[in-house]
Amino acid sequence: MCKAAGLGLGVSKPYGETERFDFIITSGRRVWRVQVKSTSRLCHRHYAIHAHGSRRRDVDLYTKDEIDLIVVYLIPEDAWYVIPIGAIKGRRSLYFYPNGSQRGRAKWEKYREAWWLMKSNRKSGGGKKPEVRAGRENA
Repeated sequence: MCKAAGLGLGVSKPYGETERFDFIITSGRRVWRVQVKSTSRLCHRHYAIHAHGSRRRDVDLYTKDEIDLIVVYLIPEDAWYVIPIGAIKGRRSLYFYPNGSQRGRAKWEKYREAWWLMKSNRKSGGGKKPEVRAGRENA
């Protein structure tokens, strides 16, 4: 999460492995629980990540009660995607086509380098797309 820190966001790693998120990101009074996924495997012109964890050999989808964002890093492309958990809508896997697709399957491109989602503040209502709301107020 050096990328997030380099953009002026606060980055913390929880102690232990008891939470469903990997990092806590802060910006002003906002706090986000972030799950990080990465891949280097290109398969049939796309990259895939699993949008779930695993507990006791069962697959558990992430929920908005557990995390706020999934941050995906496509290693060969040096491309980051900052995706609110609400946009995933129960999908088990996410497919990325950073170089385009003949079928127009670029669903996640609007979240590419969307670090601005974490730089929103209360007064302005946030970055470019105010309908995308992630994060919690820090008490």
